[in-house]
Amino acid sequence: MNFFYGLSRRLNHKYIKICSFLKLNLSKLKLNKNTFFILTLFFSLSSFFLGKNLINFNSHFLDNKTFIHFINVGQGDAILINNENYNILIDSGSNDSSDYLTSYLKTFKIKKLDYIIATHPHEDHIGSMDDIINNFHVDNLIAPNISSSDIDFVNMVKALNHKNLKINVIEDSTTINLLNNNYLTFLWSGNIATDNINNNSLVVKYINQDISFLFTGDIEKEVEAQLQSINEPLLDSDILKVAHHGSNSSSTSNFLSAVSPNISIITCGLGNNYGHPHKNTLTNLSNINSSIYRTDINGNILMKTDGYKLWINTEYDN
Repeated sequence: MNFFYGLSRRLNHKYIKICSFLKLNLSKLKLNKNTFFILTLFFSLSSFFLGKNLINFNSHFLDNKTFIHFINVGQGDAILINNENYNILIDSGSNDSSDYLTSYLKTFKIKKLDYIIATHPHEDHIGSMDDIINNFHVDNLIAPNISSSDIDFVNMVKALNHKNLKINVIEDSTTINLLNNNYLTFLWSGNIATDNINNNSLVVKYINQDISFLFTGDIEKEVEAQLQSINEPLLDSDILKVAHHGSNSSSTSNFLSAVSPNISIITCGLGNNYGHPHKNTLTNLSNINSSIYRTDINGNILMKTDGYKLWINTEYDN
């Protein structure tokens, strides 16, 4: 049994609630340009797990649309953008998530990754990267222009060398065209002299027609402020991957107001030792009326878009 929820926005910016009994903070859905933005949420009363039930979860979405997976790898990031024409993996989670992530990708019949984006060389973002490179056909890996002596970075480079691949370094404002009106644009290349590797994180925006996603790695307040000063209008996005797992080091009120996301995704581990997400981050997101989904609470989060509408399904109904 599933609950269906729909919200629409008229040109006069008033909202029509189809099913107001769902206790979700969805009061800030916005219209991009003059398109009719509809959000439909699918909630299952039963959880799904890797394997048969995960395939059933995917059966809601059997068409040629684009899928964005926020994969529950615990305290880490792993995000898959899947289209019949391209597959993009943003980060790979920690070493501990290697088997799960590999199985997850194979369950969704992923064989080739056109682009891997390693936002920065921290274990919770690239720990499984060597196994992903070894187990899948990879065309390109993009990472910031920094190196590390940590074993996870060393193993990633070894895996790349084994497949005669290299790290591709990009510049700010680099755009990669994927399909008609589908593209990646890098708002931050991580090119900054700092002892804080979090601020070397790549920031990339994925645009699919009128729907946009902003992926922020682990950037902190300093880079958020720089991004606002460089080109604040580009930050505006429908969906935000909240920086640094919801840490208090990121997600300032000014930055979140500039992004103005309808939906915010926090990737963090259940009962993690860092206290992520921080109460201040949750408050700041609440203050902009952004709907919040968390991998520690909702499990795997799967979105589908046709470029004009967005559907969401979560592993756990919370």
